Amino acid sequence: RDLLSKLNDTSSSVPPVTYIVSDCTMTFTVAAAEELGIPVVIFWPTSACASMAVLQFRNLIDKGFTPLKDSTYLINGYLDTVIDWIPGMKGVCLKDLPSFIRTTDLNDIVMKFFLNEAERSKRVSAIMLNTYEVLEHDVIDALSSILPPIYTVGPLHLLENQINDNELKLLGSNLWKERSECLEWLDLKEPKSVVYVNFGSITIMTPKQLVEFAWGLANSNQIFLWVVRPDLLIGDSAVLPPEFAAETKDRGLLAGWCPQEKVICHPSIGGFFNSQWVEFHT
Repeated sequence: RDLLSKLNDTSSSVPPVTYIVSDCTMTFTVAAAEELGIPVVIFWPTSACASMAVLQFRNLIDKGFTPLKDSTYLINGYLDTVIDWIPGMKGVCLKDLPSFIRTTDLNDIVMKFFLNEAERSKRVSAIMLNTYEVLEHDVIDALSSILPPIYTVGPLHLLENQINDNELKLLGSNLWKERSECLEWLDLKEPKSVVYVNFGSITIMTPKQLVEFAWGLANSNQIFLWVVRPDLLIGDSAVLPPEFAAETKDRGLLAGWCPQEKVICHPSIGGFFNSQWVEFHT
């Protein structure tokens, strides 16, 4: 708000701000736009289904589906419960919804955050979704009936290679040095034969979790590229048992970091294992 007020001041040397395009997790911009009397459009980079699911968090609480009574509900089949009342999402189960609902705490900070974001999104001028009509027609239609005007502008990743901005690429955004030899290693593999494992830049694990996952990966007998950040472990350096290295030496590569976009787009990648989802390339 203060920044916008300064930019729109008559003494400012720049053109006034006439509208705001904001990320869906930064809806504090809505109040600022309302105060200044300018339009605000929010962009949801997720699918229409994910957006609709977040909008249903309040209903899920009111109907008693979340928070969970205790942690046993994560493994006792409760998450297979069918939710048949979400508009445009016929046959969806609890396990299909964003994992934030799997809390046992009504005051969970992440849940409260998304509840607030969902309410504010109803006050915007318009919403842009990173999807397209043919893919999610039913849920887009349902969203259009409860929200401000919806504009489908996706899939935006198809535009990535159409934009040449070498100066922007030089800026970089990685906290760790990328290992380009990952790509050279992938070049030697068959198409869609490699599982790419990367838990992202903020996920942390315990040593026990790391070792357990490592042996699961080893026992899968799959070829893999596994990115293990230097700070992946809580309060310790990531060290894997020598037996794991011996078991996987001919089919696995460990790296501290890698050029992720190039890796994901590489033809040898057949699956992507993340801290939030598993994706298979067909």
